[in-house]
Amino acid sequence: MWKKASWTFGAALFAGGAWISIAAGADDFSDVPDSHWAVGEIGYLQSENVVQGHGDGTFGPDENMTRAHLAVMITRAEDLDTTDRPDPGFDDVSEDHYAFAEIAAVADEGIISGSGDSFLVDDTLNRGEMAAILDRTYDFTTSDSVEFSDVPDDHMFNSEINHVAAQGLARGYEDGTFRPEEGTTRAELSTFLARSMAPHEFIENWADQGAVDTAEEIVSYLSEEDMESVADYVHPEAGVRFSPYAFVDPDEHESFNRVEAAELSDDDTVYDWGTYDGKGGPIDKTYSEYHDRFVYAEDYENEGSVAVDRRQSNGSMIDNTDEVYPSATVVEYHVPDEGEGLEWRSLRLAMAQYDGDWHVIGIINDEWTT
Repeated sequence: MWKKASWTFGAALFAGGAWISIAAGADDFSDVPDSHWAVGEIGYLQSENVVQGHGDGTFGPDENMTRAHLAVMITRAEDLDTTDRPDPGFDDVSEDHYAFAEIAAVADEGIISGSGDSFLVDDTLNRGEMAAILDRTYDFTTSDSVEFSDVPDDHMFNSEINHVAAQGLARGYEDGTFRPEEGTTRAELSTFLARSMAPHEFIENWADQGAVDTAEEIVSYLSEEDMESVADYVHPEAGVRFSPYAFVDPDEHESFNRVEAAELSDDDTVYDWGTYDGKGGPIDKTYSEYHDRFVYAEDYENEGSVAVDRRQSNGSMIDNTDEVYPSATVVEYHVPDEGEGLEWRSLRLAMAQYDGDWHVIGIINDEWTT
């Protein structure tokens, strides 16, 4: 599965016959003033280097989004590896096309397909296609239903439109329509994509906001190794499991109930937390030693960027979090490497509800592994 990441690109990209340069923020775009309805989302995507402005200092918020441009944006948003991708074989995308590598990546991942032998590279992306592509990228699931008068049950994108609308990512119009055949502008797509990447920031009354708020409190206590306070958030029945790497082993990794977790900071017991990646051998440490190396090895509270049910970087180790915690909301705090990008680290909190409140059931360290 593709995973979202933080990264840095070069100063410019050649796209559609013009150089597109990276600006410092959305408020630097002359056509995206502070009063623009999408300034927050455009600014967020720009800060993540997902969207970029034209070389003349404009963003072009009302310009139609093409399928090629979307391929570039999705590749950046999800940090898709563009190396060694098979040639997708589209007759309108030559190897010297500015978006060839990105189109090959999204086609290989099954995110964006063409029509017959063509990718329809310069065609305007319509709202129905937009919903389908976001749904494939982020794998939305919902039991809620949203009905639009112009999206019948047999519409080819009925379920995808329902998913993104129910999540609050893309809204319909006041007349009860979604207008799936209508073109998507750069500002609209920026809004939809920003909501997909950071729903806790852009969707009011988002369903999992409570998980994010609770995770924030837990991380604050973890920063002080205040396990007595953390224990108040441990799941009353499931307890909490600590995993030193992305691969969670329910049989090998240490688990504690609320009472046990509250005493960990003062516990001198040497536990076997798992096996070191690469060099092998048991991770034999007291909790405090494990905490410093695997739980709070970075200043996540102040420097971590937050993502929900998405990974902001991934190494070669298998990440089976979603398999072990299938019903959990995973809140990730990520600190990227300031150099070559190979020393990043993430703290993931697997959150589950109990009697209407959010609790932590898994505390997972992830880091660059070769």
